[in-house]
Amino acid sequence: MADDYCLLAGRQVYSYPKAINLFSYNLRQHPWLKQQLSVLDQARTSTAMSATTGLQLLSRKLPGGAHKVAARLAELSEVASNFSLLPSQLGITTTAQASIDQVVALIPGSDSRRCRLTAEQLAEIAYQTIRYEHTRWWNWYRMYRFYRPDATPGSLEMFGERYRGLLAKLSVPISRHTVAGQSTDR
Repeated sequence: MADDYCLLAGRQVYSYPKAINLFSYNLRQHPWLKQQLSVLDQARTSTAMSATTGLQLLSRKLPGGAHKVAARLAELSEVASNFSLLPSQLGITTTAQASIDQVVALIPGSDSRRCRLTAEQLAEIAYQTIRYEHTRWWNWYRMYRFYRPDATPGSLEMFGERYRGLLAKLSVPISRHTVAGQSTDR
């Protein structure tokens, strides 16, 4: 199981049907993934990856504002190399639910360590991760609620409480593993 969505309840994990997002670094690490793309997507991805490399090299050589423009174009080109595939397109068989024996939350940090977590602590980590990964969407929603305070609150207002409540009922060992050398921007 990866860092995408799934539901955990009791000693069961339930899959949430979602495409797998793959990035240029996945292609560099696993070149066979490219063969799973259509010919058009292979060409687009190869072109974007080459453009990203060229723009990164160029940005290192350019002075001042031109450097910033090339660096930003490299970032945009990098995004163009990303794609999504269904698990079945990768030869992965999925199941609607499966038993779990333990849950490990991987957290980026400066040193490598592992500690036990309560179900409530895991619930908070998972909820904050979802909030972070969907920041733009949550900000739009908060703006909507600001301008439409009279709108009937939907289930989104209850999302955090319900999500935390589900995870708090886990009946398996839970631990947190801090992974050294990873980005700490999250």
